[in-house]
Amino acid sequence: MKQIVKGLIVVGAMVAAGGASAAMEDISPMVGVDAEWIHMKGKGNLNRILPKSYWGGNVWIGARFCENVGLEAGYNWTNNRKKSHIVKAGETATFSAPVGTKVTGKAKFSGWHVDLLGYLPMDECFDLIGTVGYGWDKPKLHIHQNTTPAVNFNRKGKNKGVFRAGVGGQYMVSDNVGLRVMGRYQNTSQLRLKTTNRTKVFKDAFSLSVGAFVKF
Repeated sequence: MKQIVKGLIVVGAMVAAGGASAAMEDISPMVGVDAEWIHMKGKGNLNRILPKSYWGGNVWIGARFCENVGLEAGYNWTNNRKKSHIVKAGETATFSAPVGTKVTGKAKFSGWHVDLLGYLPMDECFDLIGTVGYGWDKPKLHIHQNTTPAVNFNRKGKNKGVFRAGVGGQYMVSDNVGLRVMGRYQNTSQLRLKTTNRTKVFKDAFSLSVGAFVKF
């Protein structure tokens, strides 16, 4: 419920900003793509078999309504990375596998997001950016145990609301082409698998992205 309330507040603010912008004349549509590195550890025992970081991407469309306010929506994803762990004494119950078993975990997530952006122009080419938004992400997890016979588990998550906030900057290379760098916090600890106990997969994430965009 707490996350739903946060999401409604964020989305409500974005809708209000979009409605207010309708009367503004100086609207600049934009489309962009970012490469993103995400530091996102596994939660609990999953931390032993899930990577600590992922590479991913983000494609987005948006608009800058005036000098200080913008709005964008996009699709984000990570690559499918893996990590292995050898079961040690005392861990047999945790992994349901005998000592010496190699357990390999693969994970990724993808989803949609909407962000409200605030711009602080520093000169005619460079702006500082602050952003707050909400995403709807879905994790996917695969676990392999090299026992005889081998054991494989495939688990999918359900779309879950994720709060996002970040800071960054952008530089206009020309009147229509710009580059930007963003750092973000995302509460990915809300992501869950479709299991009987709705297992949480990740801890909260921090990301760094570098991208380019075109302004029309």
